Amino acid sequence: MPEIPEVDALTEALSMRTVGHQIARVALADLSALKTFDPPLTGLRGATVDDIGRRGKFIIWSLVSADGEPVYLVIHLSRAGWIPVSYTHLRAHETPEHLVCRLLLETKNTPNLL
Repeated sequence: MPEIPEVDALTEALSMRTVGHQIARVALADLSALKTFDPPLTGLRGATVDDIGRRGKFIIWSLVSADGEPVYLVIHLSRAGWIPVSYTHLRAHETPEHLVCRLLLETKNTPNLL
């Protein structure tokens, strides 16, 4: 499990890479990763990443929905302790076994895959 300085570093790195970008797609790979939610994950499509912060060992993505409403995506790193960032699309057979959720962010030049 990551310690607070590692969570701070990850939060900063994610912020630099994702703030200002729109979510193009969300895919849930493991239902156990989802607790309760409203709106549904599909409601994140079109939302813009406004800020990324931390509360304890939780990473909080502050989003603005396509309707202009604030939406929050809260992630706990659990035992893995990291969020991989890829700048290319992964094929289904290339998906890591531990991946539970995937966000595809639109950027000016190319989509970012988280």
